[in-house]
Formats: sequence, structure tokens, C-alpha cells
Amino acid sequence: MDRPTYSLLTLFPRPHLPKHHFFLLLSWYHNRMNSLRKIFLLFLLFSLLLSGCELLPQPEPFVTGTPWPTFTPLPSSTPLPTATFTPTPYVAGLAGTPAAQSSAVISERNLKKLAQLNRIGQGLPQALDWSADGDLLAAASTRGLSLYDGDTLELLRTTDISAGPRSLAFTPNGNFILCGTNDGSLSIWETATGRRTKDTRGHDLPVFSVAVSPDGKWGASAAWDKTIRLWRFTDEINQPLALVQTFSGFSSGMRAIKFSPDSERLFAWTPQRQVQVWQMPDRERTDELYIGTAGGGLTATGLVFSPDGGLVAALQNTQVRIFNTDDGTSLSILKPFRKNVLAAALSNDGSLAASLETGTLKLWQADEGRLLAEIPLPETIDAQALLTLSPDKKRVILLSGSFWVWELPAEFEEGKTPGEADTMPAGFLPALPFFTRFTPDGAGLFSPLYNGRLYETPLDQPFAASIGPSLTDSPAVMAASPDLAWIGAASSDQRLLVWPESSNEAQITSARYWRNLSALTFSQDGTLAASSDGQGKLNIWDIEEGSVTETLNVSAGVSALTFSPDDSLLAVTSGAGVQLWQTADWSLLDSFSGTAAAFSPDGALLAAAAWDQGEEVVFLRQISGEGSTIKECIPVSGNALAFSPDGELLAVSGKGLIILRANDGKILLELNPPLPFGQPFFSPDGAYLALSHWDGTVSLWGIP
Repeated sequence: MDRPTYSLLTLFPRPHLPKHHFFLLLSWYHNRMNSLRKIFLLFLLFSLLLSGCELLPQPEPFVTGTPWPTFTPLPSSTPLPTATFTPTPYVAGLAGTPAAQSSAVISERNLKKLAQLNRIGQGLPQALDWSADGDLLAAASTRGLSLYDGDTLELLRTTDISAGPRSLAFTPNGNFILCGTNDGSLSIWETATGRRTKDTRGHDLPVFSVAVSPDGKWGASAAWDKTIRLWRFTDEINQPLALVQTFSGFSSGMRAIKFSPDSERLFAWTPQRQVQVWQMPDRERTDELYIGTAGGGLTATGLVFSPDGGLVAALQNTQVRIFNTDDGTSLSILKPFRKNVLAAALSNDGSLAASLETGTLKLWQADEGRLLAEIPLPETIDAQALLTLSPDKKRVILLSGSFWVWELPAEFEEGKTPGEADTMPAGFLPALPFFTRFTPDGAGLFSPLYNGRLYETPLDQPFAASIGPSLTDSPAVMAASPDLAWIGAASSDQRLLVWPESSNEAQITSARYWRNLSALTFSQDGTLAASSDGQGKLNIWDIEEGSVTETLNVSAGVSALTFSPDDSLLAVTSGAGVQLWQTADWSLLDSFSGTAAAFSPDGALLAAAAWDQGEEVVFLRQISGEGSTIKECIPVSGNALAFSPDGELLAVSGKGLIILRANDGKILLELNPPLPFGQPFFSPDGAYLALSHWDGTVSLWGIP
């Protein structure tokens, strides 16, 4: 593509000149001016007209939509500055510490004192990176950045980032971390204090990968928006990153970027292409680095660079190919694997590599492709674990809920392999939770996870949950009875399974459904279970008998099932609204609009979030034997509801957190917590109000 043509006219403001003004002026020139002046002015007016109509080519800051971009001259670079930071607000109580105690039961009298006491958990881990000297290990998660001591793995500090970090990279001196987030922004984090700079708007979509050049002069970011951006670090408070160049025109988002050890090349990879290389500092694209293919139009299913960028490993189904990035030559091939490779890590010198497949961790002599050790993994380690090697090659670490650490021998002699893993708390969940709520005694939190495991978190200890049994793989839905005596799940093979507490043998195993269940719940007394297949059929199960006692025809698309406190009613929520069924004879009592529903503790009221004439509202409905009637209509936004144990308060979570008086719907308190849209739930004694969020974090509220 040709470079844009520049004109002196483009350097100045262009007045808009309508065409009819032009002809009036032209007539005046014919009558008033001599021929020489007429020619000169005629030329000037034509130039202005063309400029005003934007017929002249205009310069663009970046080239887009082409296979490979053209470049502008490189600005002068400066080493990474000692940046000036803006303070980062943080909640009381550091994540990963025991929960602060609430001093009283939450009530209307002390509601104005309600405050966030702590946040339990740090979300789902996204990325790991070591400082060059190995003194620090940083983790990015859906809630922020966490910094650990590289030796003890003790949590040193953490900072919340609302957009959720997706990628991170240390600067060469270890004093700063470049962070890319899910909203496309970039920031710099100071490791000594936890402060970070003002966000720089870098991309339009999540930043998959960031890199810092070994000489500390340049940063690079790659995002889902199919661009790579090159940055220069500056001394400016409000603009710590100055954009140098945007590389665009790619067919998909770049998933990994890295600078070469000498900072003279930038590597980038997308699954549909080979590794692409740009020469620094002129940023001319050179030949691609060939890594082979993985089938299905992909070059690899994953790719990882060594910490210094001197090696690159391509994960290609059941093998890993390792290349030198300086000349593209093949170093070795690690194979065979029994299952697809999920993750890998490389040392700088190629003497050690680690790989992860489901159930197995392998250690390799990377430059020879020789298997050194094969370690069976505990079932509690999730397949989505993050894998890393310490810079001194003395440890291999998996992050899966906790840190799993294996000490490595100096020499892998016969029979000398890593022993049992040490586990250290990290504050992360290994998988998404279906829901979170207090245990019956209020001493901890209970969460069934999407990996089919149970997760329990004592509130009086740092976030390091005791993981329960693995009940089933990839369940579609999970539920628990109020006393946790029964656990139910829709298994991946379209069956309903129900387990007694602390048992790995299901007491109920249904026949296969046509499709997976969409909703499941237990009665308050734990004798019944209700399950819906989402297609308009709802089954009622007798837990002791292990059989279906009733089948109801309900609206399709059931999303939630809720028994009333005395088990006399079952609320069925679907896209069509809420239906109330009487459990005595399984007759339909009432139906009304609603997207979420909650019973008061005495069962006399039902709160329903709904839309009314295009507005979000919460209805308080009085329940009787004849049906239900609207008692109050409160104009508040909400998608989740919970009554306090004494029935006096109603918590509504949506764009914010709103507390209503349950008797008349009066709004008592409106808050804007840092983690909105969570499911609210009170502790059994009413001293805590918690918000359970999609990534497993729980913000805990109480009276300080």
C-alpha cells in the first residue's frame, strides 16, 4: 500500500467553502482584478475548495486493514522512568487474610454503618511471571494483581484492578510490572508499594499478552482486537506509556508476544499463523519463524517463550516442538504424550522444560528432548492450572487454587526424582463456582465448582480452602440441601446424580435425559429434589426412595427453582416469568412476571425482580392460599434477591447493592460496591451480608 500523500494544506486548518460562494467570488474577480491577480486568486480558491471538500489525501496515524502495516519514523526512546503513581483505593482487609469480625447483627438501626469488611478470594488466575532474579512471583487474576515472595511464596501485597488483569510482564530490574486488562487498558504497577499508574487506553478488547524489552526501553501489547501496539515508557504522570506504532491487519488476535534477548526483535504468534518477527528499531517485518502445524488450520494449540525470549515452545496436540528464536532452528521435540499438552514452561538455557497434561506433570531435558521425570498429579489439580519454572530451575510450580510446588534435584539421576508436592495458599479458585453461601453454622463458605468439586472456606483463616471430593466431571448444574446433607448435580452424560454428605457414591442416578438439566434444588427439609430439563418438564424426586414422584408441565427455559421456607410452595423461574406450585397436590397456585424470586423467612412474602412497562422493579407479593397479590412495587434495578434471617431487610443486587425495608419496600441504603451484580446472601445469624460473584470472589459486608 502506498504511503499517504502529504500537502502543506494538510498542516493547517481547512475552512469549509461552499461551492456557490466560490462562483460569486469568481465573478467579482473578473470585474475587479487584473488578469495576473485573477489567475493567482483563482488558483488559491480552487486549492481551498479542494481542501475544504476533503478531496486531497489526508494522513492517518496508523495503517489498518492491510496484511502488513507501514511504519512511521521511530521516536527517540528513554529508559523506564521512576514513575509517578496515583493511589489505588483498596477495601478494608487484605484479600487472603481472615475475615474481619462484624460487631453486630445487621439491622435497620445500624444499617448506615454497613461496610465492606473483606473480600474473600482473588478470583481466577490468568497469568504468572517471575522477576529476572527470581525474588518475586506475580500473578494476574480476574480481580487484580498479587505479588509473592519468590522463595517462600508468601503473599506480599495485592491490588484491585476492576477491569481484571489478563497479562503481565516484569521490567528487567523487577521494580515495575506492565499489566494488560480485559477492557483493553494498560497500566504499570510498582512492586515495592503496590501502587499503579493511571490506566492507558491501549486496545478495544482484552489484552492477551504483554512484553517488556530486556533493555527496559519498550513495551508491547497484543489483544483480541487483532492489533499489536508498541509503547515507549515516559516520565509523564498522566501518560506513562506513549504509543509508538500499531501493527494491524491480522486475521485474528495475537496470543503471545516477546522481545528477543538483545531487544532487537519482536516476536508475535496467533494460532492461525507462524511466529512473526519484526526487526527493531526500524520495525521492518522479517521472515516468519516456522513452528510447524497442529492440524485444523492451526500452527499450535498453545505457545510459550522462555523468560529471556531465546527459546519458543509450540504445543501441538501430543507433542511440543522447541525452537531457537535467534535463527529459527529446531532445538528438540518432546513426545509422545498420552493426552494433549495443556501447558509448558522453559528455562532460558534449554536445560529444563516442564509440561502439563491431564493428570500428569513431566520434566524434560529440553535441548535433548529427553524425559527426566513423570509425576502423577493429585486429582485436586485442575486441568486449567498455570505452570511455571523458577528462574534458578530448583522448583516447578503449578497454580491451581493453591501453589503446588515440587523441589527439583540438582541432577536427575536414576531413582532421584521430585518427591511429594508442597502446597501453599494462593487465594485463588481453581474453577468457577455454581454458587456460594454460608455453611449452616456460619463459620465458613461453601461452593460447588464447575469442575465438579466442593470448596469450603473457613472465615477465620486466610483464603486456603479445603477441597472436598470430586463428584463428577463438568456438571451442567449443582445444588445442595440447606443443611448440606445432600449434594446434587447434572452430570456431563445428561443424568441426575445425588450424593449423601461426605460420600463419593451417588444414591440417585437417573436415566439419561434428552439434554442436560437447567435447574436443580432441594427442599428445606432435604427430603425432596426438583429438577428441570429446560424443555417444559419438571421432575420431583423423593430422595430416600430415589424415584420421581411427580412430573409437572412448566414453562420452557427454567433458570431457577426455589422452595418456600415451609416447603409448601415451589417457585419456578423461567423466561416466561415465575410460577408458584403447591407441593400438597402439585397444583399451580399463581404465575406472574419476574426474572428472580426469593421467599421471606416466614414464607408470607415473595420478592420478585421484574420488568414493568420497560422499567426494572422489585415486586413484594403477599402470598395466601388463593394466590399472591402485589403489596409494593419498588423502582430499583436488581437481578438477585435475599431476605435477612429475621425478615426485616431485603437485599437487592444489580447495578449496585440496595437494602430495602421488607415490610413496606422503603429504600434504606444504596451502595456502589466495587464488585456489583453478585448474588447476595446473609449469614445464618444475620451478622454478615455477602455478595457472591461469578469468579468465586465473595465481598463480605458487616458492622465494623
